[in-house]
Amino acid sequence: MKQRTRCGRLTKSGGTCAALVRYSKPTPTEVIDRRTAGQISDDEMMQVLLDWTFTFGRVPVSGSVSADAYEPGSWDEIERAYYRGLLTDDEIGRLMERNKDALEQAARSA
Repeated sequence: MKQRTRCGRLTKSGGTCAALVRYSKPTPTEVIDRRTAGQISDDEMMQVLLDWTFTFGRVPVSGSVSADAYEPGSWDEIERAYYRGLLTDDEIGRLMERNKDALEQAARSA
């Protein structure tokens, strides 16, 4: 709702809502959803995601005890989109290849 209000004000002042969205940093899920909605092309989505600096989920540790919790990272959004059929095998493969070192490091630290 807040964004709609901001978009309304921006539109009244001669701007566009699309311009506002470009200046705010979307999440990977939002980028993928924009492609699904036809607002951006496959290539545009992949360019954004291939340039993304992902974070990886972790189990918090207090002292030397692992918590019974999981703190998700932005890579979890990529996995969720893939399992929901919103990313193709080729797209997830390209993202995994681009983030190979970070994925390996995250797996080692788990």
